[in-house]
Amino acid sequence: MFAIEVEYLLGRAVATDSTRRDLAEWPPHPQRLFSALVDAYGDDPDDADAADALRWLESLAPPQLYVSLGEEAFYRRVTKYFVPVNDELPKRLSAAPLVEQRKRQERYFPAVMPCNPRVQFLWPDATPDARIERALTTLMQRVHYLGHSSSLVRVAPARVPLSPSLVPASQGELLLRVPGPGRFDRLRQVYELRREDSTVQPPRGAEVWYRRAGAQRPCGPFGSGIVVAIQDGPPVDLVATAPVIDRLRDALLAQLSADIPEILSGHQESGAPALQPHLALLPLANVGYPYSDGTLKGFAAVLPRHADERVRTRLLLALQSVRELLLGKLGVLKLDVLPQGETPRLASLRFDARYRRPARVWVSVTPVALSRHPKPNKGLTEADIIAQDVERLGLPRPRDIGVGMVSAVRGAPRAMEFMRGNLKQLEGRLLRHVRIEFDEKVEGPLLVGAGRFMGFGLCLPLEGRER
Repeated sequence: MFAIEVEYLLGRAVATDSTRRDLAEWPPHPQRLFSALVDAYGDDPDDADAADALRWLESLAPPQLYVSLGEEAFYRRVTKYFVPVNDELPKRLSAAPLVEQRKRQERYFPAVMPCNPRVQFLWPDATPDARIERALTTLMQRVHYLGHSSSLVRVAPARVPLSPSLVPASQGELLLRVPGPGRFDRLRQVYELRREDSTVQPPRGAEVWYRRAGAQRPCGPFGSGIVVAIQDGPPVDLVATAPVIDRLRDALLAQLSADIPEILSGHQESGAPALQPHLALLPLANVGYPYSDGTLKGFAAVLPRHADERVRTRLLLALQSVRELLLGKLGVLKLDVLPQGETPRLASLRFDARYRRPARVWVSVTPVALSRHPKPNKGLTEADIIAQDVERLGLPRPRDIGVGMVSAVRGAPRAMEFMRGNLKQLEGRLLRHVRIEFDEKVEGPLLVGAGRFMGFGLCLPLEGRER
């Protein structure tokens, strides 16, 4: 067992979430701690033992965390400040006006006050040798703040490791940045680059799902997604989901060639539709933000959770071969599969972070294609049909379902505006936007209705950071 304890000496943690400046980061991400240790290494860059210790630490599996969560952490109301910017002129030139006369830049200082100011990072299967432990202890003693410089901390080896409250998981409720092999050397390279260009930033690195220790949440049949970004081409609106996804599927099947398994083709050997969950192709659009316009930014290829690694590898290779998507007179979309395990810089492409978060309330980005026609006279409403579709996914029956033509997600078009193309899954189907509320949080992705394998019925968690 190896554990590092961080104590927030002022009882508060001041650190900005990497996705939104007005949100506080909590719990502290393991990568933030690792970066602080690398910064401490910079005080004595000739210390070979410290370098070896950091490479040893980055090679470990993601740590467990002991941390105050939920009602045990109070988030301070965020206030907007305007502060003078730094002198933008090179040092060799005359200085810019006095601080009082410089432009003001918008700033936020989000903070969290946890009930317990102590956080522990735990590696239950790791035991450093004496040399590595001494070097890490020295580095910990040089870390004086974590996040903003006002967030003073004491960092030391945890002599009494506590039971974890968060553990890594294939599915979870929090996505935390973690270090990995090569991170130490990469941060050193970025430091040297910043000597010439201060705008250079380190890559976000890997992210891992965490769940509360001992907690298991309801989840549907689908797992993580392989993200394909649109690198160039004409702007395409989300309303064109049907024809564009249809073209993508045709291009993908052409690369898969013969002997395509049912889990990828969606069809049995007889040609009949597959009875079990299979590959779903989903649109990733600019939605859910104040100025979202519904433009397609990429796609996600999502396999069922039970898919083995061989199937996933075959899908990945086929997607990497689809470099262009021909859209007739509209033009050509240039596609690129994003590296696995890294967080896309474009928020719209962060499929796992946006669409897999647990939530009680989900709202549709693309309308649901109802699997049956409602019969109000016989007591079968549109909400009843959607509830049945949700239950068929293995999820609990929703406590409340709202049905309409308009989505609660900013930038998502109205249901009647969506093209149907030549998708058989949409023939004769009613398209409706939905708001689905459960009694407890369920894990995504949530794909509902008859068109779920072709991008329809894609839902976004309403709780948390998305609005």
